[in-house]
Amino acid sequence: GSQEWRPEAGKRPVEARDKNGWTPLHVASLHSYLPLVKFLIQRGAMIHTDNRAGYTPLHHAAWSGHTQVADLLLARGALAMGTTQGGLTPFHCAAANGHTLMMQLLLRHGADPNAGDCNQWTSLHWATAGRQLHIVNGLISQGANPNLQGNGGIAPLHIAAEMGRAGTIRLLLAKGADVDLQDNHGRTALSIASRNSHHEVLLLQNQADGNLADSRGCTPLHKAAAAGSLPSVYLLLQGSSPASVTRRDGLLLTPLHHAVLCGHADVAGCLLAHGADVNAAGWLGKTALHLAAEMKSIPLMELLIANGADLSQKTWWKETAEDLALVKKPETRIFSSCALPGCQQMCR
Repeated sequence: GSQEWRPEAGKRPVEARDKNGWTPLHVASLHSYLPLVKFLIQRGAMIHTDNRAGYTPLHHAAWSGHTQVADLLLARGALAMGTTQGGLTPFHCAAANGHTLMMQLLLRHGADPNAGDCNQWTSLHWATAGRQLHIVNGLISQGANPNLQGNGGIAPLHIAAEMGRAGTIRLLLAKGADVDLQDNHGRTALSIASRNSHHEVLLLQNQADGNLADSRGCTPLHKAAAAGSLPSVYLLLQGSSPASVTRRDGLLLTPLHHAVLCGHADVAGCLLAHGADVNAAGWLGKTALHLAAEMKSIPLMELLIANGADLSQKTWWKETAEDLALVKKPETRIFSSCALPGCQQMCR
């Protein structure tokens, strides 16, 4: 849409700003209008002016990769290490968008490739987030640390796992990234990937620990089960160091509990086939069957009973699965379509 420029009192027209604080020089730099950039500078446009987010014309030129504009701005005194309100330097902007020539130009003018933003994300973090594989490779080759963690303990490998970037994961691991590096919540790249159903196979092939728990006691298998990712669950169970199907989290819940809580019957079936304890009692003494009964899920209850779930097992509050199935809706025939003897016993 059109931008409305409002010259401030006592300011020249070249310093007019829109509602976001952009001047004509910001726009010209972003879109590489080199003749206009030259014209505005000749008319006295301020090189260091920033908009409301703290971006200077050089930030915009770096973001778009316009080296001729950036070269002119730098020659007129633009700061290669100027930062936005979020701590972004022009070098971060260039790295996030894959502009190699721009990065080289900024380095010649004193840019620090290892500088962090307000979240302590370096250019390597931003290149990873921007899916710029060639920049990631170049930065590490020039000495960037692939295991450097920002706020929250976030490393580039965690970002790649979150985004499901197989090529970046592969490159970072090949360049020395710690496959089991944990963030401040105890999450590894494998844990993050399992939650998002992304490329666990690459991490497992690089000896990722499938049983490393986060701060809540959840392993990658807990995350994959909750996410309902059957391929992920299968991979974790088949790895060179198979994930424990009976491992409990901080609430004493097993991966089977997580699968049932989230309604994933196919995942629950896979876990049971690989030795999950169908009668394992978690928080409040609830088994997977208790949870399925509370959810009124006939398919899950059928599956669990067929695999030996104990109908008489009680919670800490002395409730059976039948008791929980009848809560709030005592008139409903919860198991009316169930053909299994155990389910028929619980029907009324």
